[in-house]
Amino acid sequence: MVAIENDIDFLFDKVNNILPEKLNVNSLYNGNTGLLAYYFYIYRYTNDDVWAEKASDLLMTIFNELKNSQSVYTFKSPLSFGGSGLGLVLSLAVEDEIMDNDFEDLLLEFDKIAFEGAAKHISEDNPDPLHGAIGSMYYLCQRVNNNPTTVEYLTTLVKALYEKAIKDEKGIRFLNKHLEKFQSHQKFNFGYAHGLSGILMVLSKIYEHGIAQDLCREMIYEGTRYMLSFKNAPDFNKQKYSFLPLSTDEELPWNHPDNFKEYGGRLGWCYGDLSQMFYLYSMGKLFNNPDWTTVADEIGEVVIQRKVFDNTWINASQFCHGTSGLVYLFRKIYQLTDNYNYKLASEYWLDQTIFRLKKELDGEHTDKLCADILEGFIGVNLVLQTEKYDLNYHWDKMFLLS
Repeated sequence: MVAIENDIDFLFDKVNNILPEKLNVNSLYNGNTGLLAYYFYIYRYTNDDVWAEKASDLLMTIFNELKNSQSVYTFKSPLSFGGSGLGLVLSLAVEDEIMDNDFEDLLLEFDKIAFEGAAKHISEDNPDPLHGAIGSMYYLCQRVNNNPTTVEYLTTLVKALYEKAIKDEKGIRFLNKHLEKFQSHQKFNFGYAHGLSGILMVLSKIYEHGIAQDLCREMIYEGTRYMLSFKNAPDFNKQKYSFLPLSTDEELPWNHPDNFKEYGGRLGWCYGDLSQMFYLYSMGKLFNNPDWTTVADEIGEVVIQRKVFDNTWINASQFCHGTSGLVYLFRKIYQLTDNYNYKLASEYWLDQTIFRLKKELDGEHTDKLCADILEGFIGVNLVLQTEKYDLNYHWDKMFLLS
């Protein structure tokens, strides 16, 4: 472990030496909001005042831009680039005792923006966890104990989402028109970042707060039933590596070439069997449903064997669909299950993350992704610090994981 800690320290310093002081946009996943979260949590891990000063300076810059109406995106609602993202980061800093809550009036404003934006997105069939209604609803969950009005907000939003859900003998699923611009026709998405598993996970958090429980439970059960109706055993010889698809076109058979390819190699936080496993284990525990846990066990036996590019599509260290996201998800799943095989898998991908990040930092154009928390180096560094200190803070809520 000493050698690994030395590697982590080396990479930590190397990333930080190329960090910009600030970025051009105030967004969570590729802007100043994510960089602020990074400063907050590096301070929390290291207790080094240098990081507290960097966080304070960047926060002042963000607040000044808000005050001068220079941060127009922040007054929109999505988690990815709007007030829900900044509100979540500020709330997490308070929750993890990084700073005091001296900005409640601003958070109350973000609460209203999140509610109104989420309501609009639901009406437009945009429940997208990162770029639509669900991300804003996740932020509102974080605010329930501070702002009682958020209970009313979430109750209203859950009812609206239920009304927009497609409900039939197959189960429940949701249109996501945010994704239509990226595909030739409508598919139902299963992914954690943009699809059904991410939506249902957030509904489970609302359920845990005791809000609209009957509707949340129905959507979770019927949504999971729909998802599992597409479960089909992998066949590596046919380049079918996953139990569950990334998305599906209901107008075609599951094994039509256009649908069959959706059972490919993607393994990451954003898409694929690993995040679906995490979802199923989480729901199995929450609802005491051994059937879901059994399916997750079955998927897990295959997932831990997938280690090469062809059956993972992984060639980078990033969190979204790279090795560090696998480190963290396997860590979370091990903590849920106490299955030592998942700990071993996390350790394998930790070695891969260190190896890949060293190569990436020696490459060209590292500055382009350095301060990107979702697809860049600071997200990787957060995972590595978690491994070094073996401490679980709530920064993973930025990825809908707590």
